Amino acid sequence: MFNKASDTLSDYYYFQADIKGNSSVPDMSGTARFYPWLDGTMVEIELTGMPTRNEPFAVHIHAGAVCEPEAFTSAGMHLKNTDVELEVSPERHETNIKNTQNHPGHMGDLPSIFSNNGYAYMATYTDRFIPRQVEGRTVIVHSSPDTFTSTDTFGSRIACGVIRPGEIRHGVRVRKQRLFLFILHIRAHQEPEGYAGHEHTDQQQPG
Repeated sequence: MFNKASDTLSDYYYFQADIKGNSSVPDMSGTARFYPWLDGTMVEIELTGMPTRNEPFAVHIHAGAVCEPEAFTSAGMHLKNTDVELEVSPERHETNIKNTQNHPGHMGDLPSIFSNNGYAYMATYTDRFIPRQVEGRTVIVHSSPDTFTSTDTFGSRIACGVIRPGEIRHGVRVRKQRLFLFILHIRAHQEPEGYAGHEHTDQQQPG
């Protein structure tokens, strides 16, 4: 077993897309998770039931909010900076707006994910968006690799998932940890037990 990004980031809030394949890959399923990290997002994608050829498959965040119909055309085009409200680092976003309106510079452009006999896992960091900026958007997996050129076609859309708020799996444990730290903080600022009694005894000793 190996440690996944989600094992390290499991106490953070996150957004998640439950990805399902269309009729061309009916057994394909998985998740894409988006965690806050530094000034951007840690993206973790895990898929099973992919085509078994060991090659990369293009993955993008699309601007649409629906995984319909069979070809997922309702997912729209790649998410761009102009599709969302700018919330982080205005100077950086101004630079992105000028330079990232074409593929592979879209806000929603991600590295391709490799199928390993039908299984794929990828974790990557991007500072093009923060998690809440992609809420309600869609994750699309394509049938072909992304060559990261402006004329790329990526093949057909074979899987899709809508990005929604995820559940904080260890929320109870986090609250307990905070309570424990709070108790330690209070105890650290209390007078040690027996200190006053010890001082009183010293005062009663004969001179």
